[in-house]
Amino acid sequence: MASGLAWNEYLPYTDPKNSQTAMLRSADPLRFVLQQQLVDAPGTIWSYNSGSTELLGAIIAKASGATLDAFAEKALFAPLGISDVGWWRFADGRPGAAAGLQLRPRDLAKIGQLLLQRGRWNDKQIVSEHWLDEATAPQIGPGDRLYFYGYQWWLGRSLVKRKALLWVAGQGLGGQRLIVVPSLDLVCVITAGHYRDEMQTWLPLLLLNQHVLAAAE
Repeated sequence: MASGLAWNEYLPYTDPKNSQTAMLRSADPLRFVLQQQLVDAPGTIWSYNSGSTELLGAIIAKASGATLDAFAEKALFAPLGISDVGWWRFADGRPGAAAGLQLRPRDLAKIGQLLLQRGRWNDKQIVSEHWLDEATAPQIGPGDRLYFYGYQWWLGRSLVKRKALLWVAGQGLGGQRLIVVPSLDLVCVITAGHYRDEMQTWLPLLLLNQHVLAAAE
């Protein structure tokens, strides 16, 4: 999220000037991302950019020699026993990397538990501990928010009973949340359908802070 490329994803997704919307409507989405003007030195300014995540998906596909969904199935879903998966696709059949993955809450929670267990599942290392340490460490801070950002993970904190609790989260459109609180050995999954209103921003945090964390021992 710090590529330095010009990108505006703060506009409503119904607005054709939204960069992700324009990318999705382009004939070649990956080329669209790479053709954006460089406006900041890479690695210096945080700017939410779904196009960069699409580039990551393309890199994974090229490096693995498999489509993104086939790689995910082999490397992640099958080892975790996840089989009921939906995945939005581009017109050419390529699965989206930035959005569109659909999992059951219990299966999304497995990914959170995998993170909590530092990449181990059933006594087998599925994801590198070193990689997870890097991915969930603060790499850059969004200039307009209190969060930090790792590698595709949001990093935040909540105040509960006068104690700051650190958490790691995957955040999806509409209010979908996967939240891991290591100090409490806790994985929380929240699903919602607030795709076109601001409740998707604050409601999951309200549920986490006032109900889930307040009830945790």
